[in-house]
Amino acid sequence: MEFYERDFFVSRLLAGYVKLDFKKLKLYVHPPTPEVNYESQEIFMEAYEEAFMSGVFTRQEMRNYMLQNGLWSKAEEKEKEKVKKEAEDLKIQLYKNFVNPVKKKAIRSLIREAEQKLLNLAIKESTYNHTDCEGLATYARLNWLTQNTTKNLDGSLYSFNEIDVSSVLKRYQAELLDDLEAREIARTEPWRNNWNSSKYTNGLFNVSSPIQLNQEQKSVLAYSQMYDNISESHESPVDDIIQDDDALDGWLIKQRRESEKRKNQKGNEDRLGAHSGADEVYVITEGKEEAEAVYDMNDGEAMYNVSERFATLERDGEIDYTAFGDVKRRLNEQMNDMMKSRRG
Repeated sequence: MEFYERDFFVSRLLAGYVKLDFKKLKLYVHPPTPEVNYESQEIFMEAYEEAFMSGVFTRQEMRNYMLQNGLWSKAEEKEKEKVKKEAEDLKIQLYKNFVNPVKKKAIRSLIREAEQKLLNLAIKESTYNHTDCEGLATYARLNWLTQNTTKNLDGSLYSFNEIDVSSVLKRYQAELLDDLEAREIARTEPWRNNWNSSKYTNGLFNVSSPIQLNQEQKSVLAYSQMYDNISESHESPVDDIIQDDDALDGWLIKQRRESEKRKNQKGNEDRLGAHSGADEVYVITEGKEEAEAVYDMNDGEAMYNVSERFATLERDGEIDYTAFGDVKRRLNEQMNDMMKSRRG
């Protein structure tokens, strides 16, 4: 995005409304007041209740219907989680290989493929969302909001006598910054100057409540705070990585996983109690997920030992416990320590 384009969007963000140009007709969509937002939530509740009483599926019922009729599957749910993790792993790899242009290009291509797979799965999973209770109620609320926040230049509400509500709503949503654009705005000028200056004034927007912020304002504010937090981190990455969404995501994912691992280790120490310092602790689990959680309690060396033991069993079949490589090494170390202490 060029500077003049960012400058335009920053001006629109600060103005707080989105101007829609329908040739001879110009409309201005404003954020709702707290009162209007409250009314719109009542519209949602009424529409949901009406749909429910008419026999329309709830979101969970629609999901069950799709599963029962082959429109969506448990396998696809697992695939979605698998691809999501693969995309995260790839972003970490891009972060780690950021200085290697060849690897970086190849990894970024794989990230785009994974994201496309996720998008295709998300589209399929949400195919019928607009027909369930929540979808119908959401559409009713958005239509009502559009009617009560779309104004003429003089500030009066538009009467929708020349263009219908759904057309204005569709055009408005298409005009809003997408996620990548909001990120770029949040980390670059001229927004950064306005953002930093706002910390010493009464803020950027002339609103009395957060509800009066529109969708793109909230998005840019959230990313602005994120970039502030990153810059204040004692492990903050270099500027080139901060400017690269994929690499920065990789850094963030890596930080999150390390934080989760530390929390899990602390929780595991509390869980194991007196056994926390033991060489090995056997934990009885119920189900695959709990078993995986216990396995993750191992550090890198322990995980290597587990894989080595499985390879030994696969090669040699049933063997004595002391024949495992890691056990041999530990016993040898203990023997050497004992001999040293005797000589000392």
